Amino acid sequence: MIRQTCLIGVERGRFPVNQIVEFGRSLLSYGVVMLVAVALMGIAIAIGITLAKKKNAKKALQEEESSDE
Repeated sequence: MIRQTCLIGVERGRFPVNQIVEFGRSLLSYGVVMLVAVALMGIAIAIGITLAKKKNAKKALQEEESSDE
């Protein structure tokens, strides 16, 4: 007897629960890694902007003091 298969090669009548669970776990793992990476990038950008603002403010204050003399 010939087995009927779906387009993805899984036997008809069987639901590949194990494969779906494994796929979900790997998807969740990669999602968590991506969230951590995005969070770290956001923190780095925020620190960079803060440091640039402080540097510009300090430079402007120094220029203002030198022009007053």
